[in-house]
Amino acid sequence: MTTHSLTHEGARRSPARLVRRNGLLQLGWSHFWFLISILGGMLALVVLVIFALR
Repeated sequence: MTTHSLTHEGARRSPARLVRRNGLLQLGWSHFWFLISILGGMLALVVLVIFALR
């Protein structure tokens, strides 16, 4: 009976709970803007270097 109840353990969990285990889905807007600012800064640095070498 124990193995039978363990096989149905995954079926009792809701799909939404399984999605929350992914760390990427737990990022908030502050994380999003932080990553965008880092990428924008790197892009600006590349453009600055390109124009400085001309």
